[in-house]
Amino acid sequence: MLKAAIIGCGAIAPLHAEAVKSSSGGELAVVVDIEEEKAKSSAHRYGCEFSTDYREVLLDSQIDVVHICTPHYLHYDMACAALSHGKHVLIEKPMAMNYAQAEEIWRLAQGVQKHCAVAFQNRFSPQVVRAKEILESGELGDIFGIRGSVNWFRDAAYYRQGEWRG
Repeated sequence: MLKAAIIGCGAIAPLHAEAVKSSSGGELAVVVDIEEEKAKSSAHRYGCEFSTDYREVLLDSQIDVVHICTPHYLHYDMACAALSHGKHVLIEKPMAMNYAQAEEIWRLAQGVQKHCAVAFQNRFSPQVVRAKEILESGELGDIFGIRGSVNWFRDAAYYRQGEWRG
């Protein structure tokens, strides 16, 4: 049974919490947020402990895996810290702010022999799966370039949900 910590109790955290709670091999042990009320509320909702300091949680030898659900500019430091403390890591996209940071996270994970994965939830959407099938089938011939466009609409309320958005 892997004991998990979720760092960041914002909009994406409930999906991670529900995934851990519904898995047969995981237990949600603690949620972390710098906003104490957010952390307390999430802990109450999911029947686990809470903290306002992820660094303290990383010192807990009972925690096996850390889900990083924070704003993207925090991912690199948190992932490196978690891996350095011997935790497996699941990071929300993007993995890091740039390629060099992503490579460093990857090298660190390999060095400490821990798993590190990035949550790309759209890779299994029907449209993406179909596009991959078409490309792999060869029916389009040799591909020399591709351009994709995602036309999601985000209203002002979406961007007001967090200072880091947009």
